[in-house]
Amino acid sequence: MFPPVMIGLAFLASLLPIHAANIVTFREGVNGYAGTHDTFISSGAPATDNSAATAIEIDQEGDAGEFLLIRFENLFGTGANQIPSKSKILYGSLTVRITNTGNDPKMHQMLVPWQESSTWESLVDGILADGVEAAIDPDVTFPGNGSITVIPLPVSTLQAWSDGTKPNHGWVFLPGGTDGTDFSSSEHSNLDDRPLLTVVWSTVDEPFVRSVRPLSGATGVSVDSNVEIIVVDGTTPKLNPNSVQLSVNGQSVTPKLTKPADSNETTILYDPPTDLPQNSKISVRLVYGDTATPPHVNTNDFSFTTRATTVTVAAIDEKTVWRFDRTAVDLGTAWREKNFNDSAWEQGPALIADEGGGTAEPIRTQISRFSDNGDYLWTVYFRFKFTYNGPLGGDLLLRHVVDDGVVFYLNGTEIHRFGLAAGTPVAWDTSFDGHENRYEGPFVIPGKALVAGENVLAAEVHQSGAGSSDLVFGAELLVSTTPPAPPPPPAGVTLVTNVVIRIDDQQKWRYENTGKDLGTAWKEKNFNDSAWPEGAALLALESGATSEPIRTTLKRQDAAGVGIMTDYFRTHFNFTGDPATTKLSLRHLIDDGFVLYLNGAEVYRFGIAAGPVTVTTAAASHEGRNIWEGPFDIPAAALVKGDNVLAAEVHQTDAGSSDIVFGLELLALTQGPLPPPSAPGLISNVVETGGDNEPTDTITAKWTGQTFTVSVASEPIPGAAIGDKYTVGLFGNHAPAFVDRNHRYTNASDTVSIPAYLVGGEYIMSGNDNRDNASYVLDVTVSQAVQAYMLIDNRLGDPNSANSDPPSFGPTKMQWLLDQGWAPVLSGKNRAGSTAAPDEVGIDEGADGSINQWYSVYTKAFPAGAFQLKQADNSGQNMYGVVITRPAAGDTKPTLSKPTRQGNNLTLTWTGGRLQEAPAVTGPWTDVANASSPFNAALGSGAKFYRVRQ
Repeated sequence: MFPPVMIGLAFLASLLPIHAANIVTFREGVNGYAGTHDTFISSGAPATDNSAATAIEIDQEGDAGEFLLIRFENLFGTGANQIPSKSKILYGSLTVRITNTGNDPKMHQMLVPWQESSTWESLVDGILADGVEAAIDPDVTFPGNGSITVIPLPVSTLQAWSDGTKPNHGWVFLPGGTDGTDFSSSEHSNLDDRPLLTVVWSTVDEPFVRSVRPLSGATGVSVDSNVEIIVVDGTTPKLNPNSVQLSVNGQSVTPKLTKPADSNETTILYDPPTDLPQNSKISVRLVYGDTATPPHVNTNDFSFTTRATTVTVAAIDEKTVWRFDRTAVDLGTAWREKNFNDSAWEQGPALIADEGGGTAEPIRTQISRFSDNGDYLWTVYFRFKFTYNGPLGGDLLLRHVVDDGVVFYLNGTEIHRFGLAAGTPVAWDTSFDGHENRYEGPFVIPGKALVAGENVLAAEVHQSGAGSSDLVFGAELLVSTTPPAPPPPPAGVTLVTNVVIRIDDQQKWRYENTGKDLGTAWKEKNFNDSAWPEGAALLALESGATSEPIRTTLKRQDAAGVGIMTDYFRTHFNFTGDPATTKLSLRHLIDDGFVLYLNGAEVYRFGIAAGPVTVTTAAASHEGRNIWEGPFDIPAAALVKGDNVLAAEVHQTDAGSSDIVFGLELLALTQGPLPPPSAPGLISNVVETGGDNEPTDTITAKWTGQTFTVSVASEPIPGAAIGDKYTVGLFGNHAPAFVDRNHRYTNASDTVSIPAYLVGGEYIMSGNDNRDNASYVLDVTVSQAVQAYMLIDNRLGDPNSANSDPPSFGPTKMQWLLDQGWAPVLSGKNRAGSTAAPDEVGIDEGADGSINQWYSVYTKAFPAGAFQLKQADNSGQNMYGVVITRPAAGDTKPTLSKPTRQGNNLTLTWTGGRLQEAPAVTGPWTDVANASSPFNAALGSGAKFYRVRQ
């Protein structure tokens, strides 16, 4: 399935938890928006107008207080970049930059009007959350210790503003304690630091998924969890409870549906009869329809990962007692060894700290950041002994609360560091990156250093400099008792899944649909099938719904009118990988059963009993089940390099069966991406203009299948020598990113792989230095309709930052990409597992296996022909990446071009989907009968709205 994307033109994307959505953002000075009002009021300066302040703050010290006010005006209306009134609000968030961390602020709705020039005095002694001036309960409480912070907003607040049932007076931020928090205001000189309101809305009148639990992309989910999905009715069409189909890991399950009286929400709950498998990805698919005629049918997919069974060996509590040394003496390296004598050290439970502000856990052992002799503590040493008698071989899971940095050792072996680059030597006075105390992790660590019996966990906590004002330490260590994963591939080798045979209009099958008995020769590799007709899958005769389009129609009776029991299918494919290190799997859609052969050898059967198979062999009944099934592993012993033949015989339950369905997808798990095929690919040409003229960087952009001569040693891959030839392969984990760097694409984290929709795609390797050139242009030509993906460095607009946030676009920061209509892919494939942020791909900048930066994924569909890409903007980030794939079957996005008008005639042009019209933007929407592109509409006296729907 094509990954969910927020887009406009009322196009309905399969988005979880947001569906049928448009996205709009509001930030002062961006896209002409000028409706942000923010200030702070202070009891210490009760008459001061802070409307022009670039930093706004909240604080509470005794009776003195500072409160922050913020409001976004002109959100709703019919203008550009506005939300139509009474739209259905699906999601909202407020993004702020925290410039001084503190206690967690509370956001309350304001219930009375205020002005940006309001003061403590003009608001009559500040603001009370009393249900009169501000709401008693906060809309949200959010962490005050971040940097760029995305605050999810309650939909009910925004919905009330959209419906007009409550006025929009914005919010007041009230302090959560005595440690104040400062924020950048809408007057800040840097646009990217100004508050940003994001709202997702829909005018589509049909049910939609509001929420799922566990969250899409969640990790560490308990194995005894239920699956809960909430579907909200449309205004007119309601959820049809009889249409609900739920599957978990490909198996149909029966959920419980609950809808309280007078409610528009249906809860779909599945309580598994047994625990879910531990340490496993759980895939959930919901298919549902509504009460419209004809019904709208939607499919929503999400997944989560269950946690492994663990044993806690160290916790942040009063029972886990650490030994520590704060003598301000350099202890070298002996202190971290298992047999070191620490009996003279002080001891106490964590948190062990010198901290005047708030902490993530209680301080149980108070220390000073100076020794008893008054010497500043650059480093404090910690040790904890524990006994472990469980199974070995599992991973370790480490979480910690540290200010500022730390290195951990298990039995003398370094297992984790935080705040200092890997490989950097550590001395007693080494300064680590500054970091406020909060939970970090869990970090998954190989358990090789763990032994049966006694173990010692040791840590050295370092300050960020000679003037650090606090010191905090606490750690939690868990041991996974889940059996270890299969051994990894050899060092430097990555396993990548490549789709070898697809179900689409490009993959052709030869087929025999006459009812003849072909014996056994037909399945052999050298069999001559040239006289057979040819067609694309699905190859079928089916009057009901199918999970993929029927592209080739078959028949059910032979020339004499007798029902056909067996049909035969064959296709060739060229395999360019190494068969000896390849694993094969397949997915299929079948009615009723089949046997599959690879180069004449049987590799799989479905619905066919063991034993000899003839033309009259009956399949087990699989009626009405032509749905995706699998993936199923199949033997690869018959796979060869070069030409291969996959052959299938599809059997019916009996001669009277009324339908037949056949289609399959073959996947190859290979060590590294497959080399490019010799046949022409999706990318026909790439012309680069405005590139660098550096003597050591003269290679223009290359793409999958292109070969070039290496001009700089070890670029684009480590070990490459000048004069070597390099051929660009397919996209995947460890694929080289640039022609002039040895950067490599990698997973976003240990648990978040490169999104599957990118793997195996063709891609463009540009020159990283070309980000400098304002005149840079890539003219890309594609041979057919494609889905293109841009991988954008998260540091765009925030150069050399901690790289924790999506890119910030602006007039000189790739605004052209948004202007072209590219949209973020929001399927939760990122480090946060959030569908509110773009999917991510990691970048390994030194080809050493580490992740140094992250790229966010944006996408757009293009027809066959040419499109243009421009400069990446050099603000400290890398150049972008481009991946080109075929649109997934059935998921090609419809596009509606800008209408043209001549007199009273309006001409509408679109590709894909069907044209609908309505008297108002809120509906009701109906299909335009017999409409084909281009379509001429006569303009009348009343308003009429058009959209293209999939």
